[in-house]
Amino acid sequence: MLSLTGSEMASQAKYDYWFKLILRGDANVGKTALYDRYCDGIFDSPSVCGIGCDFKSRTIEVDGKRIKLYIVCSFSFSIAICC
Repeated sequence: MLSLTGSEMASQAKYDYWFKLILRGDANVGKTALYDRYCDGIFDSPSVCGIGCDFKSRTIEVDGKRIKLYIVCSFSFSIAICC
């Protein structure tokens, strides 16, 4: 079985660094709005409170280094708060 470290995987991919960001917090505070705006460039207001979790990735360049961001948005786990 082949096992690669993070730096070995990054060298095989088209990026220099890889980060995982987790957005988590209370319901109706704007996590999904921030997530959608940054990843997709859209702002949908008003948004519907979600349940569960979603993820997207985005590659950016900083100081000549390509950075892959894996962004996880953890939605509210309480239906009662959203209704």
